[in-house]
Amino acid sequence: MEDVGTGQNSRSPIDERQGALYEQGTTTSRWEGASKEPPPTPTLLTKKQIKQKVESLTTQLQLMTSERNELRDCLLLLLDKRPYHRPNPFYEILKMDHQQVMSDLKNRENENMETSQKFSELTKEKGFYCDLQSRLLREQSQLKKKVDMLRQEKKKLLEDW
Repeated sequence: MEDVGTGQNSRSPIDERQGALYEQGTTTSRWEGASKEPPPTPTLLTKKQIKQKVESLTTQLQLMTSERNELRDCLLLLLDKRPYHRPNPFYEILKMDHQQVMSDLKNRENENMETSQKFSELTKEKGFYCDLQSRLLREQSQLKKKVDMLRQEKKKLLEDW
């Protein structure tokens, strides 16, 4: 495929007879063809050089990948959003224990609240019965006085008769 602006082949042709690769620079568009820079000249690379270059690029890629993974792990630990986090069994046990303790705590708080409400109701009820007992004792003492007065009147009436 030819580039319209430069007339150069945009692919890197492989000379299979010599086992060499012709490497060309980037192709230019017809708009860039007007610049003063001449097109880059193709360089001849041998199979050995290509192999070395591939190996060095592979090594660089592996290093960059491992560095990326380490940085991602650090970031995940810092953010505590762990989509790739492998669960730690001790952490899972601790998490379950924590959930159980929190559930027990909530149950105790609910029981405490219910007990508190019952205590409040019983305190009010006790106050009511104390007041009722006081009124009944007053009525009883008044009735005793009345009974005593009536007995005395009866006694007087019987004496008068």
